[in-house]
Amino acid sequence: MAIEKACWYEWRRNERDLPINERIYFGHETCEHLLPSNSQALDFVERALDLPKTKISLVTPFLSQQGLRNTQALIDCLLVRLEDLEVVCSDWGLVYHLGTHRLATPVLGRVLAAQATDPRIHRIYNHGRSATADRKIRHTDGPSCVLNPHLPPIALQNHYRSVWMDKPEAIDFLSQYNINRCELNNVAQGVELFLPGLRYTLHVSEILVAVMRRCPGKNENFNLEPDCPCGHLPSSGKRIDWNHSTLPHDLFRQDNALYYRNDDLPKNLAALPVDRIVYKRNQDVICGQ
Repeated sequence: MAIEKACWYEWRRNERDLPINERIYFGHETCEHLLPSNSQALDFVERALDLPKTKISLVTPFLSQQGLRNTQALIDCLLVRLEDLEVVCSDWGLVYHLGTHRLATPVLGRVLAAQATDPRIHRIYNHGRSATADRKIRHTDGPSCVLNPHLPPIALQNHYRSVWMDKPEAIDFLSQYNINRCELNNVAQGVELFLPGLRYTLHVSEILVAVMRRCPGKNENFNLEPDCPCGHLPSSGKRIDWNHSTLPHDLFRQDNALYYRNDDLPKNLAALPVDRIVYKRNQDVICGQ
């Protein structure tokens, strides 16, 4: 299967040179206040359309009622200029609106895909000695004991690699809203997809772990008001490390979401109905290559 390469463009940087790709992603996945305005989006689209064979995907987050109205207006504005606009949805209200009115091409975003993205899940796939060796532990109330770990059954391993959309009833449900593509994380434990009927996009290398209601304040303290509160000032998009010795992967926060990196493509990629890979422009990977 031919795989389309796409690049996620950070529109807030206002760079004048756009990457040359088959498809460019822009918008914001986790905060409605960090979506571009109508004029900013149109300026981006006008520059993108100067590139050969470039297609556009607008990425949108979960939405408040006002955010839904604003996003609907943004999409209407872009549709005046674009005949082929893809909208990645992270909100069921937007899915309903686009699907029932047959507007644009809705795509189920990875927020709604609800994958198991906790980086600690990868440990259950570790078949080395550390996964099966006895360990001495001490209960919180004092007594010590020996923990005899067992590898999880194949059914549980497949569960953590699967997605809820990979079911006949889910495929039928999504088809009612004109959705035939879903976005997925390149999770460390791997991905398993068994049924035809949907096409999938794989996001490499940033794995979305969790979304927060707001950005934290100074020193990553949620008890303090953030320096750039969502909805008031545009965030810089700066990455902040959230490391902990118990985690197999280092986390980082960007805006109001947590991520970890996984640059290794699935070994079974050729067997998956994945026909698009999305890279972030600020990664070491050159977009579209």
